[in-house]
Amino acid sequence: MAEADPQNVDQLDPTYMYSQLFKEFILDINEDDAKPLNDLVSYCRSKGISETELQNFQQGFHQKSPIWWYTSAKSLPNMLDQALQSLNMETMTKMGFFIRSLHRQLEQLYNEQSNTHLKPFLVYRGQKYSQEDFEQLLTKKGGIISFNNFLLTSTQKEVAMEYVQHALHKHRNHVCVLFIITIDPSKVSIPTVPFAFIDKYSANPQKHEVLFSTHTVFRVGEIKQMADNNRLWEVQLALTTANDSG
Repeated sequence: MAEADPQNVDQLDPTYMYSQLFKEFILDINEDDAKPLNDLVSYCRSKGISETELQNFQQGFHQKSPIWWYTSAKSLPNMLDQALQSLNMETMTKMGFFIRSLHRQLEQLYNEQSNTHLKPFLVYRGQKYSQEDFEQLLTKKGGIISFNNFLLTSTQKEVAMEYVQHALHKHRNHVCVLFIITIDPSKVSIPTVPFAFIDKYSANPQKHEVLFSTHTVFRVGEIKQMADNNRLWEVQLALTTANDSG
């Protein structure tokens, strides 16, 4: 996640710019998927991803949509999002064709759905943070932040809370955050970052997910502790753009 510059909460830090430039470069490439797909599988094999998952991905990639693969596979989406968050250029380059495919599908769906969802709505996301990263998030109240990775959310609060409760028990040295995200289409009528309702394409349609492409920017609202648990917090976000000056 790219935080706002600590000296100016309305300015994103340089990692946002660097990764955004990389994304634009990736999206401008037009190439056949065959070689990049084989190269990615070989790269993932060297990283220890299971052969079964890799074979399923390689043999079935064109039979399913990029959204389906992003929501069904385990290791590949995790590797992708970690690379985007940490700016691991090697992994990002190897996964470039998948980033491009997933982004383009979201663009297409956004254009198809833009006249359907005109009123503000809420989505939810659970996420874990190291103590250090969470303390940085606390300083961003009122400012803007960007998620450099693809951002999977749900219209159902229970889906996000299920992740939060699991993470609380599994990662006892981390802080868990429930993001409550307001999407007002009238304020971002032509977003630079597409998002879409993906029930028809997701491997988990029962979760009622909304997927945002990389580099979505939000303004941070209220931040408050939930119940009496200092490892459980609620953070209000609102969709905005990188040039939002508040």
